[in-house]
Amino acid sequence: MKEKFQALNVFHRCFVISFIVSLGLFICMIPLIIFNWGEIPFGLLLGEFVSYLSYFVLGFVVKSKPVSKKSNSLIVTVLIVRVLILAIVSVGVAFLYYKYNHRIFNLFAVMGGYFIPLIVLIILVIKEKKGA
Repeated sequence: MKEKFQALNVFHRCFVISFIVSLGLFICMIPLIIFNWGEIPFGLLLGEFVSYLSYFVLGFVVKSKPVSKKSNSLIVTVLIVRVLILAIVSVGVAFLYYKYNHRIFNLFAVMGGYFIPLIVLIILVIKEKKGA
């Protein structure tokens, strides 16, 4: 099992570890749902889910190794689409929360959820650089 995990590229390992971390965070935040503050854990889950998808797709794009103008343009396109999706989700949550008063997701929790996979990715890259 460890060999299969090590064979994954850094983005897919980030996806797996971040998913485990988010599951633990959600379990720790169950009391917030019980005490009617569910928008914080649900916002965190939404932000993490959107960020996971972007890192997972980025892992498939990076897997295609040939460096050419076509692959570089594909990577730039995926990064632009990733930023647009993050912005659309943030604006959508802000409209739901502040304009229409639907307290399903907390905007700040969504933004915090964006950073969890990034922090895991940074830690993985640093550990990989120190090991090499």
